[in-house]
Amino acid sequence: MAFVVLLASGCGSGTTSTTTQTVTSPATGPGKVTISGNLLLKGGVQWTPKGLQLNAFVASPVVGAGVYAQAYQHFTLAELSSLQAWGADTVRFQIGQPEMDPQSSLYTASFVAQVQAAVAQARTLGLNVILSVQDEAQTGETAPASLPDAGTTRAWTTLMTVANGDQGIMFEMFSEPSLPATPANWVTWQGAYQALVTAIRATGASNVLLADGLQGGTTFAGAPTLSDPTGQTGYAVEPWFFPNYRTTAAYDTAFGNLAATSVVVAAAWSTLDGGSYSEYCGPTTPTDAQTLLNYLLAKKIGVTGFAYDDPGLGATLNLLGTIVQDLNGTPSTFAGGTLVCSDAGFGPGAMVQGEFKTGVVPPP
Repeated sequence: MAFVVLLASGCGSGTTSTTTQTVTSPATGPGKVTISGNLLLKGGVQWTPKGLQLNAFVASPVVGAGVYAQAYQHFTLAELSSLQAWGADTVRFQIGQPEMDPQSSLYTASFVAQVQAAVAQARTLGLNVILSVQDEAQTGETAPASLPDAGTTRAWTTLMTVANGDQGIMFEMFSEPSLPATPANWVTWQGAYQALVTAIRATGASNVLLADGLQGGTTFAGAPTLSDPTGQTGYAVEPWFFPNYRTTAAYDTAFGNLAATSVVVAAAWSTLDGGSYSEYCGPTTPTDAQTLLNYLLAKKIGVTGFAYDDPGLGATLNLLGTIVQDLNGTPSTFAGGTLVCSDAGFGPGAMVQGEFKTGVVPPP
């Protein structure tokens, strides 16, 4: 199957120079992702993703601000190549729901074309892709949804056109549901995600689907199951370093027990402490990071480093606990600025990159 896309050479100030390229969709060739039991397979072989997130398309240039505007301005196709050289085999594109919803005032065909071009180029480079829909304030949403809604379904109608039947692309259906993990909210969660699974499958799409847990996507404790006639739905967790969320027992409860029977992917991770978007920096930060990454490896849970195009801004550079300390992909360490957590040369970025390149989490 072949299709034609306009490949963006740089987003810049909301403008994009383009070239036309015909791309063959590898829907059934190398890179096809499927689920077998609790394992992801790529090309029929067991696979644990090594991912990096890009924030370039979280918001359109009309509403993008802060690190999100910076990421959009910086995005080029060369960035995808450098991400791959960093050690990743997967890129997670976080994409604003209103930007993909044809009924939203923020939807534009030109922005959709930029997303399509980036996804197509990632696939021609051999990278697998996670498309992750986000409906939060940074996307320009004035009334963010706490769970998938009608706008989410419409956004996926657009994104399935972007994916063009390519099963090397996974669909993270709705990122970071904000509701607390209560029994009543799990019932609501199940209804919202089940409706979205059904809607996507009704289109004939057979891509792997990923459903995020509650409390900002951090837990599946008490979660009911989702039904998928194709058996190709897994789960996405974001194991940020919240207090009391830094032990193997806590990981078991939140997502490890689920991983014994279902596919689980750590869709985003660094040493951020979660909702406050601040650094978790204490005497045990390095060993806590090593414990988590080794836990994920043992459970065959792929991890996505957050975020390859988010080193912070200005005075906060390298103080946000992300995986890079500049826009050149320099891995972050636990020593930088006014925060010193441990030995220079080790940090969330250095640890993630070390694991990606060697298969072993470097010790602090």
